[in-house]
Amino acid sequence: MSQSSETLTAIQNAHLKEMHELCKRATAETHELFSGKSEEQLQWKSAPATWNILECIAHINRASELYHPRIKQAIETAREKDLRNDAPFKPSWFGKMFIGMIVPESKRRIKTTSIFKPKEIHYDSSVKDQLLAFVAEMKQFTQDADGYELNTRMIYSPATRLIRFSIGEAIWLMTVHNLRHIQQARNLSLLDDFPAA
Repeated sequence: MSQSSETLTAIQNAHLKEMHELCKRATAETHELFSGKSEEQLQWKSAPATWNILECIAHINRASELYHPRIKQAIETAREKDLRNDAPFKPSWFGKMFIGMIVPESKRRIKTTSIFKPKEIHYDSSVKDQLLAFVAEMKQFTQDADGYELNTRMIYSPATRLIRFSIGEAIWLMTVHNLRHIQQARNLSLLDDFPAA
């Protein structure tokens, strides 16, 4: 049995198991997205106001920079206070509604607040490497949070203190957010006028 399979088996919470699997999918899709792409392709825009592939990934990285420390701190607090809880993950009404708009299959367009917008960038392999590192960290969160309180809302959104998420919701939010924008980037490469390699 591989280390990955052993890790997944060790995760008892069904929600965290699913998020772990989605992280593995994000890793594979990131490698596929960047494979064989030229600088021109990575920076190509379908319209001046749209994001290119690199900007889609930079947006994920920016959101991760802001959310991951909050998730990590919440998990550490739960472990330090020994807030053990084997109850199934149960999102709040707001969490379920909000994250439902973020999932890759959602057709709803959501305007990105300025705090999460990518800055103008040029091709650098660190953009891909950063994303892979953030996904790996999220996989670690699914392990670290297993067996602890997932349903108490204790993580404030970096955009506003009016919005709070539980550990389970925040892990869910960031995992599907990654996949949504990886898919957005991939869709660019499927357009008829996407430049040839």
